[in-house]
Amino acid sequence: MSEINVKVMKSSVIESLRKNRKNYLENFKNSENSNWLKEKFGENIYEEKRYKITIPELVFSRELDQNVQNNINLYDSVKELPGYILAEKGFWESVKYFV
Repeated sequence: MSEINVKVMKSSVIESLRKNRKNYLENFKNSENSNWLKEKFGENIYEEKRYKITIPELVFSRELDQNVQNNINLYDSVKELPGYILAEKGFWESVKYFV
């Protein structure tokens, strides 16, 4: 497990991705990390918050039991964050690239 500062993807980046999703579809399908986002939008795509979380080790599987356990582990790592962070779409967009 690794501890990271909570980061929220900037709303301008989210909006651009949403409006131009067809243009970025191949990047989403074929990329294993967020490097392509930094190439398209620059290095400064996240706003860092003052909170830290521990990212759990997740096991990617088609098994329902494993996916349920992944969700429990992820919940345990973010449950102490304030609601306004958890409600941010940008938070969940950034989490996708850290797990």
